[in-house]
Amino acid sequence: ANTPTPLTYCDPNNDNVGIFDLTSVANQVTGGAATSTISYHETFTDADLGVTPIVDPANYSTLTPTSGIQIVYIRVTSTLTGCYAVVELELQVNPTPVLVETALPLEVCDDNADGIGVFDLTTAIPNILNGLNPALHTVSFHTSEVQAQDNTNPIANVLSFSNGTPNQQIIWVRVEIIATGCYSIVP
Repeated sequence: ANTPTPLTYCDPNNDNVGIFDLTSVANQVTGGAATSTISYHETFTDADLGVTPIVDPANYSTLTPTSGIQIVYIRVTSTLTGCYAVVELELQVNPTPVLVETALPLEVCDDNADGIGVFDLTTAIPNILNGLNPALHTVSFHTSEVQAQDNTNPIANVLSFSNGTPNQQIIWVRVEIIATGCYSIVP
């Protein structure tokens, strides 16, 4: 049995509980061997004895670890010999950034009454980050929620963005923790 790379989960409500598909590491653990059976357990003793397997390993909800890390144990048994090995799988629940849900609106005076203005979107960053360290996060601006979710088509001219919808436009902001890739989105 091979020890797998930790599974990670970005926790949308920051309660340190994550939902994992433990079966996603099955091929890695067995090396693709069809002559192995796998069971998943919350304790080493249960895995060693082959008792009390996790009922739904494809949809496993972690216990509430205060550290955001939980270890589960995988028992790999050879169907040819009955020999088995137990390996650890680390489940890591990472926080997502807590942002100000609705940032203060950016406003400019319209000198020609066409409803179009030029905005420096970066001026909204301190309010959106709500005290988070900007050096630990990436901030991108998008014209739609879908683009922010998919992290596609970020607005390139954030220092001089012109609104495409006269008089008012909602811009979506994606803030991502650099170390984990976990993110939050706000309008």
